[in-house]
Amino acid sequence: MTPKQINDLKKEHNAMQEQGQDLYAKVMDLHDKCLDLQGRIQEAEGTDYDPIPLIFGAGFRLDPDLCQAAEADRIANESKHIIKRADEAKLTPVMEMFQSELEHFAELVAAAEREECAKLCEAYVAPGIGKEMATAIRARGGK
Repeated sequence: MTPKQINDLKKEHNAMQEQGQDLYAKVMDLHDKCLDLQGRIQEAEGTDYDPIPLIFGAGFRLDPDLCQAAEADRIANESKHIIKRADEAKLTPVMEMFQSELEHFAELVAAAEREECAKLCEAYVAPGIGKEMATAIRARGGK
């Protein structure tokens, strides 16, 4: 394969990755809207509320484990991309000298990001599910 062909494949890959991120954002938005509508319907119907038609008719839930796996893949790909760029910039010797400091810094950044994600789950996802998701996100730091 020529360098141009490889570069074209990389561009195609990046474009598809961006499309996937946009699609993921749209799915998350739809998910939030569906949960909001279900809550409003339940509030309006009171004791007559029956979630079964919503579940089988139009409802959906996002599997937190699936979301976490997708996010882990995204982070791993970003890490590989950053390391490759550091290699291209001839920073590998610097990275090797400060390996433990860089790893500690990366852990701090990841912990802060997990906490922000957990707070978003608690604030914007249905109460019981949001709390469970937040707990699962925070627990990932212990792995």
